[in-house]
Amino acid sequence: AILKNDMGGPNMGNPLTAKNFIDWASKNYPATNNMFVFWNHGGGMDRSRGVCWDDTDNGDHLSEVEQLDVLEYGKRCLGKKWGIVGYDACLMACGELHYQLRNIADYMVASQENEPGSGWDYKFLGVLKEDPKMTSEKLANLIASYYATYYGKNRTTETISVANLSKVDDFANALNDFCIEAMRVTDGSIYKTLAAPLPMFGQNVSKDLTALMNNIVTGK
Repeated sequence: AILKNDMGGPNMGNPLTAKNFIDWASKNYPATNNMFVFWNHGGGMDRSRGVCWDDTDNGDHLSEVEQLDVLEYGKRCLGKKWGIVGYDACLMACGELHYQLRNIADYMVASQENEPGSGWDYKFLGVLKEDPKMTSEKLANLIASYYATYYGKNRTTETISVANLSKVDDFANALNDFCIEAMRVTDGSIYKTLAAPLPMFGQNVSKDLTALMNNIVTGK
């Protein structure tokens, strides 16, 4: 369905705006599987960061706490998990956010790096229209495939990832075990040394955990 209703100019950094939209969409366009996409600027995990800045409302935005509030509200309204939570925004594919959403959605699609201004390639919606019963896993991978194809021709720095959130508890437990052992045997300086040469995502926002772990394993 094509939405033609004019919603006016609400504050996109106010959780109530998103909740009102969920109410309206779930009532007027009920579906078996549901996806929620945050679209706008993103800044990772921090109270001063988040997603969905509203330039016409003094830079208000949705913090990670507010994002969780919105998505939990949607889960209650729908009576089930979101099939996909997507972030068409920069720097949102971080482990903390995956962990926060592990009981809210089945899959998360987001970029570790800054996104180009054009964002996602929404032509994937044409494929969804032809196959409306596709699984959330298939749709999540389709979104990533379209994104990679769209930017892969002329650019090399873009990233996109699909996370199966059912695996996040295992990841978190493993990371917690590592951190406990690391703090037991060292003051942490060796890990700072191994992290120092790693490139940063965005403008000094974060570093890649997998790359750090590879450096720890190899001692480089």
